Amino acid sequence: MIGRMLLWCLLLPTSTWAATPVDAQLREMDREMLAAGASDRVEKLVDGYSSWESSRSSGDGCGSLSNLDLEAAFRASFYISMYVGDEKWLGKVRCIHAELGRRGIATETTHRKMHAVLVQVRHFAEANALREMASLRVDELPEIERNAPGQQGVLHPLASGKLEWRGWTYREGLEVVAYVSPACAPSRRAMHVIMNEPEWTWIRSSVRFVVRRSPAWPQPGVSEWNRSNPSHPMLLQAGPAGWKELDVHETPVFHVFRNGQRLRTLTGWAEASAHLMSLKESF
Repeated sequence: MIGRMLLWCLLLPTSTWAATPVDAQLREMDREMLAAGASDRVEKLVDGYSSWESSRSSGDGCGSLSNLDLEAAFRASFYISMYVGDEKWLGKVRCIHAELGRRGIATETTHRKMHAVLVQVRHFAEANALREMASLRVDELPEIERNAPGQQGVLHPLASGKLEWRGWTYREGLEVVAYVSPACAPSRRAMHVIMNEPEWTWIRSSVRFVVRRSPAWPQPGVSEWNRSNPSHPMLLQAGPAGWKELDVHETPVFHVFRNGQRLRTLTGWAEASAHLMSLKESF
């Protein structure tokens, strides 16, 4: 079923794509793939959008699209960007957002979505400029000191209210990089077990909790956890550089490394706990 559906979507002729807005097509694809448990949903969504984009290309980029197609393209590219969270998709959303503005059809919702993508990819200064231009009722984002967006890093809050970019270094020997989310009950359960159950004492010096870059800032629940667990804070990604290869779309996920080389990725605490416990003597 999934294979037939994807073939149909990716090979749609222009007339068929025109029948339904591209964002509606992609959302339906995503629902079908979620129901089928497809592991390559994001790749297929990207392919679907690229197919539609090629069918509309006239050498003038998004400037040649009708108003309806332009608005649908913005919704679709925003939807995919929330999964991908990188500079390439930021560029697509930014281009369409600018064209919507030139045509005078950008709405507050449009500006809010553009702001969310900028937050996700950590373009805080640009997000603040958009906040002022569009009079968005959102908080001003903090300045990032020593920012190095082309390198893998995390953001640390400073007493001044600013953020400091700090480079990420993998440890020698075995370690676990756990992708978690403060909004995810299984993530919170896994972190609670690791930090409080006596049988997991051995792994605490070798585990770090990482929160994937998010379109929300500040991320609810992070500061509360960090105040209670200063030895094992939730570390906020500074951008896509270096992290993109580890990205997951569910949590908790546990990446097992040895000397900076990823050995295995474990999804869910039920799978991860058994496998990690089997590695206890190696840590």
